[in-house]
Amino acid sequence: MTEDESACLNLYSKKSTSKKDVSVRQAELVKCVQKPLEMFFEEKLQFYIMDINHSFVLQNLCSAIVKNGSFGESDLMDEMLRVVQKPLLSDEATPDQKYMIFGGDIHRFLKDMVKSECEAVKEGVEAAKSMPYSKSVAMMLLKNFDETIKTRAVFVLLALVENPETAGLVTEKLKK
Repeated sequence: MTEDESACLNLYSKKSTSKKDVSVRQAELVKCVQKPLEMFFEEKLQFYIMDINHSFVLQNLCSAIVKNGSFGESDLMDEMLRVVQKPLLSDEATPDQKYMIFGGDIHRFLKDMVKSECEAVKEGVEAAKSMPYSKSVAMMLLKNFDETIKTRAVFVLLALVENPETAGLVTEKLKK
């Protein structure tokens, strides 16, 4: 987002008459638009995830879902975790990249959501404290550990190890 776009979005934030904290208002807005946007993206989720760098709305929606702690009640996030584990049906897929999670820019998207969840925990979001997204991603990566360490998905695993909030999810299983 450019500086001008950011300035336009923030133009009326100072003129608001709401007495609620900005984070509370943001969470309420996300809850209002979350379900319709989820329904929109779920229909062709694989298409949008394949081109995740150009799906800014999907990136921000998923990040907001994880950050607000509504991962458990989100059908989109369940479907997204299923889709990234599906075989890659592309002519460009190499044997190392047989699943979507192992190829393209999807690893950055997943890593950013791990960071969003860790930020939410640091900010004290109660629903995020159990780390449901990070637990799901950790289980998925550890299940396919041999492929994970040979591909870009290792960066998601490293993000889990580097964050003190999520390190315990993977370090115990890595020691075995």
